[in-house]
Amino acid sequence: MPQPKHRKRMTLRKFHKMLGLSLSRPLVLASTTGLVLLGRKENFYGPETKRLLVRLHTWEILAKYSGSIMAVGLMTMVGTGLVLALRPEVKKWRYRREIEQAKQRKVIKEVAQLAAGGKTAA
Repeated sequence: MPQPKHRKRMTLRKFHKMLGLSLSRPLVLASTTGLVLLGRKENFYGPETKRLLVRLHTWEILAKYSGSIMAVGLMTMVGTGLVLALRPEVKKWRYRREIEQAKQRKVIKEVAQLAAGGKTAA
């Protein structure tokens, strides 16, 4: 049984929210280590700390493909966010298009009636 449209939107919204919550901690970790690594040329920390920060930042310390998984998750989050953000605009575009098409049909019908009746437009 297919879901109603509002249920699909709520499901997408919940998925987007859960994805955001699950990606927030690793993204904060990556951004924090990236900021700290900006100071690596000023020798704020030793080479062992630098190596640890780089491994954390590139996700080598956690798992081999975790950085790739995070990237796919982030792209999915952007995609679902765009769908949720643009959906109202698409509805407006469709409504405007339907209005224009209705106006065109009305004009065509009037022209056809004029042509069938032999009347000329002044």
